[in-house]
Amino acid sequence: KRRDKTRFHTPRMVAFVQRFGMFFGLEDDEMEIITQTAKLHDIGYVGALSVDSGKTIGAEIDHPLIGADLIEHLSVHDDVIEGIRTHHEWVNGSGTPMGLSSEDIPWTGKIVGMFEYVVDFIESNEGDHSKTAEEWTELLSKGLMKRADVEFDMVLIPTAIQLIQSLGWDACIALGT
Repeated sequence: KRRDKTRFHTPRMVAFVQRFGMFFGLEDDEMEIITQTAKLHDIGYVGALSVDSGKTIGAEIDHPLIGADLIEHLSVHDDVIEGIRTHHEWVNGSGTPMGLSSEDIPWTGKIVGMFEYVVDFIESNEGDHSKTAEEWTELLSKGLMKRADVEFDMVLIPTAIQLIQSLGWDACIALGT
């Protein structure tokens, strides 16, 4: 909330993963887990007063580990904790903070990580009127495809693109606000 650019970051994350879960066909218990993971994914920033307001939400690479450590003794599902810990890992092993790859990244980390990209894209471009809504939607969709099997699990990409295109750019911006 201290950063204008990211004041709707967590509510947008929650709104996107809930809609994605419905499109993807997640069960009720999985929906609860992914919603809680999205709500808490950046809890590692709590107390990080030194975070520069100009940085992107993912710039502090230790926040996933700090966040997982903060909640590991609470009564939350292990998939939530692991999703928080791994939401900046990439399927090709180039992510942070642990360099995990593919099957070592839990489903919650893969989904939240993908929507971290989507939400950051929206937060970075929502006030830019140099393109049409359709062009922004297409750029976001192409960005996801470009990162398939590099940053994100290819299995998730078609559903994410279907969701984004069905919402359209203006509705994507409005989610969580």
